[in-house]
Amino acid sequence: MEATAEQEKYKKEFTYLAAYSLIKQVQAQGDVDIVILKRLNKRCAEIMGCEPIPL
Repeated sequence: MEATAEQEKYKKEFTYLAAYSLIKQVQAQGDVDIVILKRLNKRCAEIMGCEPIPL
């Protein structure tokens, strides 16, 4: 069963939101500089074709 374009879009958005959640967890721990987390968040959004959610 092939995924439609809409299903692919939702899959990518879901993947980005999962990555965003992990980034927020790391941010809450305070182990990584916020500049690095912002870059990572932006890059994840770009790769998945989404608008980045501000940290």
